[in-house]
Amino acid sequence: MTSQIQFTALYGTGPHEPFCFLLEIDYCRILLDCGWDYCFSDKDVETLKRIGHIDAVLISHCSIQHLGALPYAVSKLGLSCPIYSTLPTWKMGQMFMYDAFQNVKERNSEFTHFTIDDVDATFDRFIKLKYSQDVKLPDRGDEITITPFSAGHLLGGTVWRISKETEEIVYAVDFNHKRERHLDGATLEALRRPAVLIGDCLNVRNTHPLRTKRDEQLLTDLITCLRNNGSVLMPTDTAGRCLELLQILHTHWTTNKLAGTYSLVFLSNTSKPTIDFANSMIEWMSDKTQKFFDETGSHPFAFENLRICSNRSDLD
Repeated sequence: MTSQIQFTALYGTGPHEPFCFLLEIDYCRILLDCGWDYCFSDKDVETLKRIGHIDAVLISHCSIQHLGALPYAVSKLGLSCPIYSTLPTWKMGQMFMYDAFQNVKERNSEFTHFTIDDVDATFDRFIKLKYSQDVKLPDRGDEITITPFSAGHLLGGTVWRISKETEEIVYAVDFNHKRERHLDGATLEALRRPAVLIGDCLNVRNTHPLRTKRDEQLLTDLITCLRNNGSVLMPTDTAGRCLELLQILHTHWTTNKLAGTYSLVFLSNTSKPTIDFANSMIEWMSDKTQKFFDETGSHPFAFENLRICSNRSDLD
């Protein structure tokens, strides 16, 4: 029997918007991501107020754009269903939310959309899955199976396969098919010919240079600035793409013995736990990274030439 499938973009269809979509399979209502922008503006959550009952939430990535509205939905809107993600998405998502909450409270002491206790209560609701692990949804979704696969973009990032009987739906946003320093590319081989494919096209018109060329240009510009007595501030995320950037910079600092000349600093409210958690999740990283750890015992983010600071006063 063919299922009735309905997809609604609550928001996330514009450039650089947070992601939040509603997928309805017969009587089961699944929220695909529940993101917010970094300003926690009201316009997006106004849409969330009208969605009604939800049976499950699938989170694809750990960034604010993918899960930032969850504490608000749980504490203010009564969201009480299971929330599914991988272990790294759960843990790094906490780092994103802690950091974002502290930042927004510094800017606006009257911020009331959620509290740090709401963040903790929300992440207590998560069900953590491994890649390729099949899980049946509860209650009205008992005939639906969800399976996470590697998205290759962030540590623990997920492409979701959602199956009912012979029909498959694939939710694939922010995936990266290319191998990077600590991550392999997206696992797409098991996701052929779905009945419905939900994706994004943020970079469809962008031409990306080779990684070696991109990194070389970045490092050349950075070192040129430093040698001209300048300082370089590189805004980045809390616990996602910053890991790739830190590896690029630290490798260059170590190879070229720059630590005695220029300081390399990672400044974030959650910088130390972010590094510690990354080092504890090597099994989620690339085969090359796992092999290196097995052979040497060295953690991929044990940065001896990096200063880790949690506030601006640490820089003094």
